Amino acid sequence: MATIYIAFYSRTGELEQMAQGLAEGVTWQGGHPVIAYIPPDPDDEETMAADPEWSDNDKYCREKYPMAEPEQLLAADGAAFGTPAVLGTVATEMMRFLSSVFVTQKIGGLFNKPAGTFMAARKGDPGHEMANYAMWLPLSLLGYTLVGVTANVPALRQTYDDAQALGAFHGVLQSTPVGLNRKEWTTTHILGGRLALLAEACKAVAGLEAFQEAGTREAARHS
Repeated sequence: MATIYIAFYSRTGELEQMAQGLAEGVTWQGGHPVIAYIPPDPDDEETMAADPEWSDNDKYCREKYPMAEPEQLLAADGAAFGTPAVLGTVATEMMRFLSSVFVTQKIGGLFNKPAGTFMAARKGDPGHEMANYAMWLPLSLLGYTLVGVTANVPALRQTYDDAQALGAFHGVLQSTPVGLNRKEWTTTHILGGRLALLAEACKAVAGLEAFQEAGTREAARHS
């Protein structure tokens, strides 16, 4: 059973919903999802205290999920990272978390493990593609194999003004938080399923390579 580590940051709850949808997709394909919350920057505590919605969501996520820890990525067989996006930029909390992964991970520890991204942005705001790219670069440098939702999935082409083809995405209407619609939930579900399937396949390949290597060493020992 492949374990998929799902790390997300959310101010209003949409990313938490997407993490849940992705986790269901992982389970659907026989994997084990682990959802973890990336907390706000400590410097934002005063600002957050003045925003009841943000404060309540933070308290809810802290009580429901463990805090995301870079070290846990080594134990997982794959990962997904969720963040809000504003005009092509990724939340500072997510970039800080990814930066910490470089500090804590052993070189090669995440090599060839599948990883995907999911995000929410205000409908009509440009740049969510660039936000995806901003996350893909550090993930690829860490050794992850990037996984998306392929364009042959009808729901994908209809999640963002019929023109979203980069991955799981939720479009926020104005500044009012709303739940995921069916198409958005479908893309997160499919992404989770793909991650679970590919992670299991990677485990099988790694196991076969290890078996073959052991056999080669044993043959050389008796030659």
